[in-house]
Amino acid sequence: MYDMSESSESARQAEIIERLREDAKALAEQGVRLGQFGPDPESGKVHVYLQRYSDEACQLLEDRYGDDIIVKTESRMWRFSR
Repeated sequence: MYDMSESSESARQAEIIERLREDAKALAEQGVRLGQFGPDPESGKVHVYLQRYSDEACQLLEDRYGDDIIVKTESRMWRFSR
């Protein structure tokens, strides 16, 4: 049986991820530099890692995106090389 809540949860996560992508430059101008972000299947929320974690950056993101995100306290930035 298909669970509609999973579909709406995935759609909400995709919406938040797209907003984060679109807002990345404006957030950086406010000192909030996103490192990584992506869906968390267990919580149904989007995990957000910052290049440099601060309580102020966490609060700004929580104010902006609400309960749809979890800002991780560890800083993380993946770098890919060719």
